[in-house]
This record gives sequence, structure tokens and C-alpha cells, in this order.
Amino acid sequence: MQGEIESISLMKPKAVHENEPGMLEYIEDIIEKELADILEKKQKNVEEMTSLKAEMEELQSSKKSSQSKLNEVSQEHDAVSKKKRCSRKKASEVMGSLKDETTLLQEKKDKLETELKKLQENVSDIKSEIDLAQSELNICVSGAKKEKEKLSTLKKDQEKNTETTKKEKSLLIQEEEELKNLENEICTSKEQLSNSRQHWNSFAEQVDIHSFSKNERVKLEEAENSQQTSHHSSSLVKALLREKSEGRIPGIYGRLGDLGAIDEKYDIAISTACGRLDNIVTDTITTAQKCVEFLKRNNLGYATFIALDQMKKWEPYTRQQISFPENVPRLFDLVRVKDHALLPAFYFSLQNTLVGSDLEQATRIGLKGRERHRVVTLKGEVIDTTGTMSGGGGRPLKGEWVKKVIECAFSKEDITRMAANVRQLTTKISELKNLCSSLEDQISQKTFRISTLQRSIKKRNQCCKAFTEQIEMINSQIEEQKKKVSESMIDTKKVSFLEEKISTENKATAHEEQVSKLQAEILKISKGNYSKKPKRKMKKLESKIENLKSEIEKNEKVFHQYRDNQEKLTALGSKLNNELTENKEKLIKVKEMYGNIKKEIDAKNEKEHQMKRAEIELKNKIKKIEASESEMNGIIRSYNTKIGKLKLNEVEEDSTEIPTLSNEEIDNLNIKSLSADLNIMKVQLEDMKPDFSAIEAFKRRLLNRKTVKHLMLTFIEDQSSSFFQIFIQSLFEKLYEEKSKDVEQLRNDIHLQKLRHDELRRRRLNEFMAGFNIIAKKLKEVYQMLTLGGDAEIELVDSSDPFKEGIRLSIRPPRKSWKLLRYLSGGEKTLSSLALVFALHYYRPTPFYVMDEIDAALDTRNVAIVGYFLKEHTKNAQFIIISLRNVMNEIADHLLGIYKVNNCTKNISLSNVEKWAEKKPTEEENS
Repeated sequence: MQGEIESISLMKPKAVHENEPGMLEYIEDIIEKELADILEKKQKNVEEMTSLKAEMEELQSSKKSSQSKLNEVSQEHDAVSKKKRCSRKKASEVMGSLKDETTLLQEKKDKLETELKKLQENVSDIKSEIDLAQSELNICVSGAKKEKEKLSTLKKDQEKNTETTKKEKSLLIQEEEELKNLENEICTSKEQLSNSRQHWNSFAEQVDIHSFSKNERVKLEEAENSQQTSHHSSSLVKALLREKSEGRIPGIYGRLGDLGAIDEKYDIAISTACGRLDNIVTDTITTAQKCVEFLKRNNLGYATFIALDQMKKWEPYTRQQISFPENVPRLFDLVRVKDHALLPAFYFSLQNTLVGSDLEQATRIGLKGRERHRVVTLKGEVIDTTGTMSGGGGRPLKGEWVKKVIECAFSKEDITRMAANVRQLTTKISELKNLCSSLEDQISQKTFRISTLQRSIKKRNQCCKAFTEQIEMINSQIEEQKKKVSESMIDTKKVSFLEEKISTENKATAHEEQVSKLQAEILKISKGNYSKKPKRKMKKLESKIENLKSEIEKNEKVFHQYRDNQEKLTALGSKLNNELTENKEKLIKVKEMYGNIKKEIDAKNEKEHQMKRAEIELKNKIKKIEASESEMNGIIRSYNTKIGKLKLNEVEEDSTEIPTLSNEEIDNLNIKSLSADLNIMKVQLEDMKPDFSAIEAFKRRLLNRKTVKHLMLTFIEDQSSSFFQIFIQSLFEKLYEEKSKDVEQLRNDIHLQKLRHDELRRRRLNEFMAGFNIIAKKLKEVYQMLTLGGDAEIELVDSSDPFKEGIRLSIRPPRKSWKLLRYLSGGEKTLSSLALVFALHYYRPTPFYVMDEIDAALDTRNVAIVGYFLKEHTKNAQFIIISLRNVMNEIADHLLGIYKVNNCTKNISLSNVEKWAEKKPTEEENS
């Protein structure tokens, strides 16, 4: 359950990948489960059917194999029985022929046994001598080898030491060179440092820069302090005041402590006695609610608000003039405000709190009179009406909450001028300081490097000395080892003698071979191999026949079992086939529905995107056309006025028709080029001075053009009147008619599918939102019950389309601001996730839950709350909770304890003690 809580807290509003469900898919899966249940049932049936089919195929194959095996065994049995009869005849014939051979072999056997005894005696003597010689030879050779190995290791050590000494010497030379270079660099950097310090001293003599910058900074601080009316203002208050200044939330007055002033004498007293000075004052309760929503939306934390429309009941108390014991002042009367409408808020915060000079006076006024009063001392010690005393002891609160009365003696221009002076002076000082510090750092780094180099040079010198001494010692050891090697040289005479002895081993092996051959011949003769081969073969065949008989019996039993199983499986298979056909039909229907719906949704989405794109393009075109239309209307009006002024001459020639353009051609027109052509034509018209006498000549020329045009048209008509062109034209007309019908049908289908898609989307949205609203309402209710004052909201990221961006779970723990689930602590995550689980259980109850250590991250109080909630509000399900907390165990109806004795797990079951306690009085009453 802890893992489930973590996965819920890490869920995104909508799934990014297919294998990672988001909050939207998690809740939609619970709301819409009908299709998933059908698919799951179908999958189970298919899996069961495939497994049974495979099992049936295996049984059929095993049945076939066993039947074939049975046939083979019966055939083999017949063949073996024939062989048995033949072998018996041959055995009787062989037994007669072997009687003559055995007499000769017996004589040969006796001779060979006598020879064998002699050879065995010789072999034992030779073997003992060979073992002695071999051991002596090994001792001689091993001693010489050891001495040579020692000599080779010493030579290798010598080579290693010489190489390391060479490397150390080369590194030593490099470090000495680096040391010299660093010493030279330190000298140059010290010279630079002395020059920069001289420059600093000369600059300080000209202008006392330290005192000047200090005075400027003091002036600047005074100016800034005079501009401020409060010690500090939090980001929350600044954000709210920004909203007020920008006019979005106009009813904010500000922080209560910033709206009044008090003398410095009573600063500690009011800072200690008034705990509401951080509250935000608004004009109405609606303004306060707007502020709360703004803080939640921008994640700025939480604040307490005082609405002045709710403070009207305190107005009469603000005007009362009351006398108090020993004429001590009332803290409320010492507060000065510009706006008297704020006085009820201050009275609500301070009430009739009095100010005493010391603790003695405060206790006397507060507790020893006829009437008790709340009194605060000038040092911050508070005497309450209940008799409790607080404050004092530590550092008192001073100036943290209440504004001081400061008169502003500086203008904004003075502050900016002084700030510029301070910046210039600080930059000059920082430049000089940085230069000096960088030079000092360089010197210190280089000196540190020099010291490290000196240490390493010393170490390397010592290493070189040690290696040279070690080389000398190894050289002496090598000389000694050479002497030892010469002393341990092998005696050649002794070795040759031992080798001669060992060579006799070959003779012994030859004797052994002869012995083994003789033994084999004796065994052949004694056992009568030649006569027992047929008998052995007979025994093998008889045993094989018996094995085959037993195997036939076993196969017959298995065959009968397989036949019974086959009958059962055929019955089961027919039943499952019927179920499978039903499930396949259901699956096909569901798949068809799913595929159709998916295709429809995809097509509708694509169509929607296309329509949106087309809509945007059309809007842009309409804007361009409207602009061009307005331009054209103006041009037409101007031309109409000009046309009215012109004198027209009648022309007999038919006027050329103005071409009518289609919508596509109008869309393809370039408005910029048309406007440019119009402007050129305007200029040309203004420059033109028409000659009306030339109209007659134009008429004659036009008649000539008409005749040419007529001739061309007649030629084209003659060419196009051929049969082939007529056939092509008719073919294209038919194709055009067919395609136009298809297009019309497709348009109708698209319209119907769009209507169906819209209906499905609307239905899905309505069903989802109905379930979502129930879950959201129950989540808020459950979380408030679990946390005793918190708030939880499950909200849509995009309210217009919940399936586009997903769902977000926002939580506001008690006395905290709104946060997303992933940013909460472990205990807060647990309570939030449990609230969501219980809300989902309310919407769609599950009969059985297993919760593993859900109380691991909770304290005792929250464990008790969760336990009692489970017991009271979830009686329509069974909960098995694994817990190690006593509080949860005490609440449970039944306890099952798991423990270990002698490394064995045991358990004990207990009923709830409260139920036994309830039963006891009833039993006593009955008795």
C-alpha cells in the first residue's frame, strides 16, 4: 500500500507514455470498466481454450506414438522368438565341436602359468630399484632449479630498481626547474603588489575614501529608513498590495501592523501583546476570499484576514472612554491611525489590554483588584485574566510588527544621488581590493607550491639514496647466489648411473606386457569363451523378450488411460468450443464496435483539425478580401465620378465580356499585384490625352481582327470534331458523374459519422463528469474528516476538455498553503492518497482490500483517525490491514498475530476485547 501511495503521488495529470498511467486514466478506468471486463473475460477464456487444446494435442500425439510403439514391440517379439529357435540349434552344434579344442588349450594353459610365475618375480625386483633411482634423481634436479630461480628473481629486482631510480632522477630535475621558475614569478608578483599598494596610498591621500564612503553610506541608510514605514514586508503582503495597486483586488488596506503607529516606548509591549499585527485588513469578506484564491493560485502561502464589514460590532467600544486602575493607559488608546475606519480592527486585536510600567504593577492591576484585566509591561511581560504569565526571560520582541513614526527628510532624488555616489565609491574600493587580494592569492599559491616542491624534492632524494643502496645490496646477493648455483651443479656421473637404472623400466614394461598376454590367454582357456558366446546371446534375447512383454502391458494400460482421457477431453473440448464461439462472436462485435468507434474518433479528430485549419485560412482570406473590397469600393467610386464626366461615343463593335471567375480563382488572385497594376493604370490614364478622331480607324482595324478570329475558330472546330475526341469527352463525363456521386456519398457518411462522434464524445464527457463530480465531492469530505480541517480538490487542468490535459490533485493540509500531491511530506501523501482511495471506494465499492503498513508514515493521532474512519465509514467491504502500530491493533475487529518460536512461524487469532466487554453485562442480566 505504501508503494501504491507513492505511485498515486507521482502520477501526472495525464499519461505521457502508454505504460505509465496518469490521474485521468486512473480515475477513468474506475468510472468506465464495462469494456475492460468483457475483454478480460474473453482473454481468460481464450487462454484456457488454448491450454486445453494444447493438452489434447499432446494426448493425441502420445496416443499415436504409444500405438506405433506397441506395433513395433509385437513385431520385434516375433522376430526375437524366431532368432531364439535358430540360436538353440547353433548352440547344440557348437558345443560338440568345442570339446576337441579344450584339451589342447588346457595343456597350453599349464605351460603359460609356469612362465608367468617367473616373470612376476623379476618385475617386482626391477620396480623397487627404479623407484629408488627416480627419487634420487628428483632430489638432485630440484635443488639446482631452486637456486637458479632465486638468481633470476634477484636479477629482475635489480632491473626494476634501476628503472625506478632513473624515473625519480628525471622527476627531480623537472621539479627543481619548476621551483626556480616559481621563485622568479613570486618576485615579479611582489613587485606588482607593492606598486598597487603605493597607488592605493596615493589615492587615499588625495581623498579620504574610507570616511567619505562611510558617511555616504550612513546618509543613504538614513534616507532609506526614512522612506520605509515598516521594518519589513513579506513577499505575500507585497504581492497582495501589488494586486491592489493594479486594480484587480481594490479592497485591500494592508497589513494591520503597517496601518497604525505607536511611540517607541510602547514598541515591546504592543509587539508582545498583539498577535494579530500580521493579519491582512480588507473592506469585505468577499475581498478576503479573493485574496485567499489569489494566494492559492500563485502558491504564496496562507494568511489570516480581518474584514472590516465583520468588525462593526466593535465600533461602540472604540468610542468608549473608560478609567482604569492607577490611571494606566489602554494599549488601544495609544495607537495612532490615519483612517478611523480601521479602529474596530485594532480593538478586535488588542481589546482592553492595559500597559503597566513593571511586573509588580501589572500583577497588582491585573489580578488583585475587584475586576481582572489583561496587562502587559513595557518589557513585554503579559498577565492574562486567567492568571497565566507569559513573555520576559529571553530576548523581547521589539519593532518586529509595529511601525515607528519617522518623518521623511529626504526626497527620492536625494536617495538616488546618494546611492549613485555610494556605488561609485564602493566600485573604486572593490577594484583596488580585488587587485591586491588577487596578487596576494597568487603569491600564497605560489609559495604553497614551492613548499610542496621542496618537500617532494627531499622525498625524491631520499628515495634515490634508498634505491641505490638497495641496488648495491642486490648486487652482493647476486654474487652470493651465483656461488650457490655453482656449488649445487648436478653430478653427471651420478645422473647417468641413475638414468641407466631407470632405463631398465622399459624392460620391466616389456615383461609386464608378456604377463598380461599370458593372463588373457589363460582366462580365455579357463573360462571357455568360445563355448559361452551363444549362451550369453540366448540370455540377452530372453531378457529382452521379458522386457518387451512388460513394456507391452504398460503401454496397454497407458493406452486405456489415454482413451478415457480423450473421451473426457473431447467432451470438455466441445463445451469449450461452444463457449469459444460465443466469446469469439462477442469479441468480434466488441472489436468491431471498438474499431468503428476508434476510426470514427480518429476521422472526426482529423476532420476537426482540417476544419479548424480551413476556418483559420478562411478568416485570414476574409480579412484580406474585406480590406481589398474596401479599397476597390473607393477606387470604383472614384472611377464612377470620372466616368460621369466623360463623353461616350457609340461603337458598333460588340464589347468584350468581362470574365467571370470561380471562387478558387478569386482565392488564387494576388491582391498586391492587382493593386500595383491599378496604380500603374491610374498613372497611365492621367497621362493619356485621347484622340476621338481615331475611333473610326480603330473600328476598321477591329473588323479585320474579327475576320481573323472567325477563321481560327472554324479551324479549331474542324479539328475537334473527330471521333476520338468525342469518345474521350464522353468517357470523362461518365467518370466525372461517378466520382461526383461517390463524393456526395462520402460527404453524407462523414456528416453521419461526425454526428455519431459528437454524440459519443458528449456521452463520454457526461458520464465521466458525473462520476468525477461525485468523487471530487467525496474526496473533499473524506480529507476534511481525516485531517480535521484540511482541504483537497481534484480539478481539471483544462475545464473545456478534461481528456486533453488530464486531472490535477491539489491538497491544502491544515494551517498550510495549497500544494500538489508530489510536494507533500510522507504522512501528508499517505492521508491524501487514502482519501482518494476511500472516495473511489464510495463511488465504486470493492469487496476486499489488503493494506500493507499504511500507517508507517503517520503519527499516533492520525493512525487513530484512519483506524476509526475505516471502522465506521467502510462497512460495505472487508479490510485486511498489516500494521505494527498498537492503536490500529486496538481498533481492529479481529487480530491475527504472526510470531516465531524455534525458527518456526506461528500465529494466534484474537477477537476484539470491546465486543467481549459488551457481551458480559448482557450475560449477567440474563443470569
